Amino acid sequence: MKILLLSLFLLSSCGDVSESKPEGDGLSTVQRFEPLVPDDVDRLQKICDALSFKSDRLGTLINMPFTFSYAQKGCDQQDAGATQEVNVTIQRPNSSYVFKQTDGELFPFPDVETHDNGVMKDICANLGSITNPLQTSPQTAMWFSTYTSPRHCTSDANHLCILIQKGRLISGVEYLIHTNEWIKFNVAEGRTGFFTERSLRSLGVCAKGKSIAKNAKLI
Repeated sequence: MKILLLSLFLLSSCGDVSESKPEGDGLSTVQRFEPLVPDDVDRLQKICDALSFKSDRLGTLINMPFTFSYAQKGCDQQDAGATQEVNVTIQRPNSSYVFKQTDGELFPFPDVETHDNGVMKDICANLGSITNPLQTSPQTAMWFSTYTSPRHCTSDANHLCILIQKGRLISGVEYLIHTNEWIKFNVAEGRTGFFTERSLRSLGVCAKGKSIAKNAKLI
């Protein structure tokens, strides 16, 4: 029952990145350490396996073109602006693979994402003894769930969604959530391991009651 209530809380407390009301975005909520939902492990394994498969062939994909539809909002905006198409290529300026725009700037979601680099790095590295949340530093923790509301991300036979919440310690075992991110990964043949949809809502450096948002969809 405790696990079920946690899942329901995660789904109900996290708002759509297109919402205009800050109180509906699931940020500034308080989380505690809770047990892991058992089926999450199997789904996480599938995502990490897909990322590992992609990682093995990324060296052959440098300069490969991709197109995303993208929209964002700043702290003082109520809604995300108009969606625009952004052309990118995979590059490796250092040890990591990134998406770079044709003008040379990094894409707003720059990490190509692999099992050992990017937002899934800590999760994939700890699958053998995974806990939810993961303590990422003495002052920060990361919650995750593959049970996402269809309002935010819908899994299917070829794709798995994950919600990642990041928080900072405020007292004892309580953490203030400052970032929510929904990612949809392709776990089937084709664009294996690539994220096809991604939405982020974060307090960033905004004033109280405001937040930033970024939405991307692979075309």
